[in-house]
Formats: sequence, structure tokens, C-alpha cells
Amino acid sequence: MSIGERIRRRRQVRGWSVRQAADRAGISHASWSRIERGLQAADNRFVLGGIAAALECSVVELTGTVMPAGDPRAVAAQLGVHGIRTALVEIDPGRDDLGAGRAAAELVGELALVRRLRHDCDYARAVALLPGLLRDLQVACRGEQKAAALRGLCERMRVAG
Repeated sequence: MSIGERIRRRRQVRGWSVRQAADRAGISHASWSRIERGLQAADNRFVLGGIAAALECSVVELTGTVMPAGDPRAVAAQLGVHGIRTALVEIDPGRDDLGAGRAAAELVGELALVRRLRHDCDYARAVALLPGLLRDLQVACRGEQKAAALRGLCERMRVAG
């Protein structure tokens, strides 16, 4: 399916006319129509971003691929997402074969650091810490700090997901 076809499908699901959708995106209805019909390229990340925002979806949903970021920090953050997804998929609090974990105080400190990094929009550093933190919180879910570890695990899963 082409980008234009994906855009048309999302617009039609919303029940909007081309003019309504284009107004939401801040582009002319003629341009929107040409993009949907494949007569105009939709390769400008700002135009695609506006269309995605108007359709309340991600650029990835429209293009099928991740748009490269111009900021090296954003690129680093995007690259770290795979590690987070892998850690989330592997989480199983019932597993006993994970070895020894870190001290609860260390995990609490690292949770606070990730919160601060996220607050400061330093997503690349936060993303780099999350896979290991998620695994260590899983290990901690077995010990005496189970309730605190589960809260921390849930909080990080919400942020990482």
C-alpha cells in the first residue's frame, strides 16, 4: 500500500473530507488530494508530520518506515528503542533463572535518574539505561522488595512502551 493510500484510508476512517483533513494539517486541499492520488511526493518530513498529526497517527503508520531524525540525540534514542522492546518482551516475573540482581537502593536511584533524564528530554541517555533497569527490576520482583520493584517495573514499562 502506498503512502497516499494509507493517508486516504486513515482520512476515510475518520469520516473527513479532503478539505477538512488538509485544514487540520495546514496544507492546501489540492496538495492533500495529489498526495493521496500519488501525483505529489509525500517525502518532506514536516508535511508528513503535519498529515500524521492531523490524522492522529504516527508518521510510521503512514510510511511504514521510521523517518530519520536530524538531531543525533534523537537518532540515538530511536536506536535504543529496540533494546527496550526486547527487554519488555522478555519480562516474566515468574522466572527464577535470572541470577542475582542489584540492591533496591541502587534501582531506586536509577529510576530517579531515568525520570530526571526524561524530564530533561535526554531521551538517548534514558533509553540506554532502560533495558538493564527493566531486567534488574524483574529480578527484584522475586525478593523482599517485590511491591516496590513491581511499582517501578510498571512505571518504567509505561514510559518505555
